Amino acid sequence: MLQQEPGSMYEDEKGNLEEKRKSEGRFVPRAAAAAARINEKLQGNLERILADLHQNV
Repeated sequence: MLQQEPGSMYEDEKGNLEEKRKSEGRFVPRAAAAAARINEKLQGNLERILADLHQNV
């Protein structure tokens, strides 16, 4: 396993890039954080689309 100083990127045994949070000292998958941000954007888009459809009906 390639590990660097806390707060930097490293690659685990499975080849997944992860980031260690300095304050918490634990490893957090970057993909999960990215997925959460994308989900929030998609939810907002869906709500706007449904509101537009409701107005046009």
